[in-house]
Amino acid sequence: TADHIVLANLKMAAPVTSRCFERLLVIPRLHRIYRPVSTSTSRQRKVSDPNYKTDLVYSRLIEHAGDKRSLSLADWDSFKSKMTLNPKTFNNTIMTCLVAKQNYPLAKSFLDYLRSSSNSKPSALLLAQYMALCSDEAELLSCYDAIKSGMGGNLLLDTRTRDAVICGLCRTSLWKESLPLLESEPELCRPTSLSLNAVADAAFKHGDMDVAWDAMQKLTQPPLQIFSSSLGACLGACSKLVRDGETGKALNLVTRLLEFLANAEVVVARTVGEMLKEFYKKFEEGPAWKGTFAEIGRDGTCSSCGCQLESSDLTRQEFEELRLAVLASIMKGSDLFLNTTPRELEDFERFLSRAPSFDVVIDGLNVALKGNANSNGDKARNLLLVVKHYTLVEKRKVLVVGRKHMRKWPRNVMDQVWSHCVYYLTNDLSEDDPFLLCAAFSRGPGTVVASRDLMRNHRYKLHEDSRMGDLFDKWRRTHQEVLDVSWGKLSVLKPARHQISVQGSNAKGWHIPYDDGSELEPYDIRTTWLCLKTREQSVRHAADPRQCTASTE
Repeated sequence: TADHIVLANLKMAAPVTSRCFERLLVIPRLHRIYRPVSTSTSRQRKVSDPNYKTDLVYSRLIEHAGDKRSLSLADWDSFKSKMTLNPKTFNNTIMTCLVAKQNYPLAKSFLDYLRSSSNSKPSALLLAQYMALCSDEAELLSCYDAIKSGMGGNLLLDTRTRDAVICGLCRTSLWKESLPLLESEPELCRPTSLSLNAVADAAFKHGDMDVAWDAMQKLTQPPLQIFSSSLGACLGACSKLVRDGETGKALNLVTRLLEFLANAEVVVARTVGEMLKEFYKKFEEGPAWKGTFAEIGRDGTCSSCGCQLESSDLTRQEFEELRLAVLASIMKGSDLFLNTTPRELEDFERFLSRAPSFDVVIDGLNVALKGNANSNGDKARNLLLVVKHYTLVEKRKVLVVGRKHMRKWPRNVMDQVWSHCVYYLTNDLSEDDPFLLCAAFSRGPGTVVASRDLMRNHRYKLHEDSRMGDLFDKWRRTHQEVLDVSWGKLSVLKPARHQISVQGSNAKGWHIPYDDGSELEPYDIRTTWLCLKTREQSVRHAADPRQCTASTE
């Protein structure tokens, strides 16, 4: 057999006893390791498609129903007898698939069937799911009353049931009935993005701005997210004010929305950008607005109006707070860098205290391994190329953080590397990222790091303090230069200096980043923006682009 042939070859390849090989082949045997993957389309879909069960159940139900929009009790009994679903979860499974497919007639028919059945009563979750699909206020209120009655009047629901109830109520004029649900036991069952967005959407549509903005503000807390539907509802309220002749209130509301997006650093969807563009066209009084979809690259210059966006550098106070947090939470961490000893870090800090000045920290091993670096000679030449670029082309002072095994690389090349920079070699098993960060923060906000490392571990160490985490992300975006070496050629991706968030004011115009749906690589930035200007602003900014840089105050 094939197993025996392999066993014989392995015996000849090394002086190991046959008993050892036999043990290797027992668990598992080779035919199990190399078992071919099934080519069955249905089997592949069952594994990869989370909606497979829903689609399958729904297709069977539609086949059973035929042309009927509603089924009799006998029809439902017949369908239930044909299916092999778990009897304990049958009801919720059927309602889940009907809600997912937005089939209201059959969902209502199924609920009527359960209400008429003596053996099966609708659960709170099932009623809540139906509420999310139903738009008849009387039915909604009936379901809600049934849920409260079944809970003994207690509003403490599980997250899934509560979200469905809130979404159902918020689609009607009964939307304020959902507010007590958000406030009940917030520590045990915190509001979700789904429920808060539903409330914000309903509040904007019904003109209750206090409730709407309260929900929107709560959505800025990680890990919650603001949905496009909530932003669209706010813009819908703005358009209604314009139709009612209250242009001033409409402008105030959309301004508040843009300032909110700026502070929350939200990148809107393309659909929201289109809504904003259309909304500004509606102003008949005052200067006419023009919206243009533009591109803004890493230099921060708008392709439409030529404006230069504001810098997003950290303030001195923010940098100092982040520096202390990084050194305390990351550099001195006891669980993350197990191969880096406190003694090494103390030695490195002493080295930094007497080292010459530098404003670029190079991750030596990271940049050396890029491109087609197969041999130590290739790695050394890559590193030399990078060091020469910064010292001879950009005229900057460089610190290279490397590993001690780099001393074994070709001496004639490495001597050239060391002659152009300051360098520090860590132990081969040590993590070099702590040294990079320590060096960069020790020299102030003007120092950059040259590396392709995303530094996710350091970001994770700061996750308990969301503000410090955001500052670290901001620092990395503006202080990390990404290098690529290919066939002896070097490309340097400079950081974007502008903030990828809404910028501007009504006096100087707006720039609003939007997501066009394209996937970004780790080091890419969003370049798609909506540029909103009046004619007077466009003429003035064409003469002096610096006039564009205005805060959202």
